[in-house]
Amino acid sequence: MLEVSSTGGDVQFDGRVIRIRRVSRMARSVFRQAQQQTIPITAVQGIEWRDASRWHAGHIRLVVAGSQASTQPTAVNRDENAVLFGLREQPEFEELRTAIEQALSQ
Repeated sequence: MLEVSSTGGDVQFDGRVIRIRRVSRMARSVFRQAQQQTIPITAVQGIEWRDASRWHAGHIRLVVAGSQASTQPTAVNRDENAVLFGLREQPEFEELRTAIEQALSQ
């Protein structure tokens, strides 16, 4: 099981299911309806990635059919299938991205 954390949320991936849990007070206030999101790998159609920098957070956004972001433009910081991370957390999130991409290619 791969687990990564940032102020935007905690993500767990076991090869079959991705779990996003909102832990900070600010993230929980934005995602009141979905403080914990469970996404089967079979529902993931792709990954949107942005590197973090000293001035901007990076993000990993899972493209999921039927999600809010797939039907209308959604800011990444309000997308239930996305997690923001800082420069320090980026290596762990890169590892997560690689693991998800490998699972998607099988």
